[in-house]
Order: sequence, then C-alpha cells, then structure tokens
Amino acid sequence: MVRVHVLALHAKGENTTRIAELLGLDRKTAQTCLHTYEKHGLDGVYRYDKHVPTSELAGFSELIEDELATNPPRSSAKAGAKIAELTGIKRSPTQIREFLKKRNRVSEDGKPPGESRSVCATGIS
Repeated sequence: MVRVHVLALHAKGENTTRIAELLGLDRKTAQTCLHTYEKHGLDGVYRYDKHVPTSELAGFSELIEDELATNPPRSSAKAGAKIAELTGIKRSPTQIREFLKKRNRVSEDGKPPGESRSVCATGIS
C-alpha cells in the first residue's frame, strides 16, 4: 500500500518532495497521505473512501426497468421523455443512453430494445 510507504519514508526523515520522487507520486499526493495520517491516524490511511458518483435515476431503476420492458421506446429521446414522466427527472438523450447502457437496456448496435430494423432480401440487416 503506497500510503504506508509514504508514512515509512516520512518516519525515516525524508521530505515530501523526495518521498514523491522515490514512489513515483505527485508531491501533492504524498502530502495528502501525510495530512490524512495527521487528521485520522492509521485508520484514516487504511480507509479508502473514493467518491463514486451515483445517478439520481438510480433510485428509480426498478420502476424504469419495468416500464421500459413493457413499453420499449424507439429512441433515446422517447426513453428520456418516459423517464421524465415517471420520475420528474429530465436528462439529455446522451445521459439516458449511458444510464440504459449501464443497465444493459441498449443493444450492442446502440439501439434500444424494440427499435425496428429494416428487412431486406438477404435477411435482417
């Protein structure tokens, strides 16, 4: 664990710049590790609380899934309109596509389920 190495080198008398050079870190990263140790002790150093953003739509995912499964939209814009109607949360078509991709509601070709495909003489295209 890099944070522990930062503390060990600091305990041996190395300065922040030298610690960063030795470990291949940015000086600010080494400094942050030391400040974390000063504030929270070893528990703070071992804890890794990285901020993971969550969508406002995540709380409605089951409702959205159920509705889109029964009435599949033909476009991201229509999916967005349906989601806005259900939840009151409006998002751009790009954000809607990303939300649906994370939940496997968009096929590999980028079309939402239910999107019609043209049929030609050689088969389905």
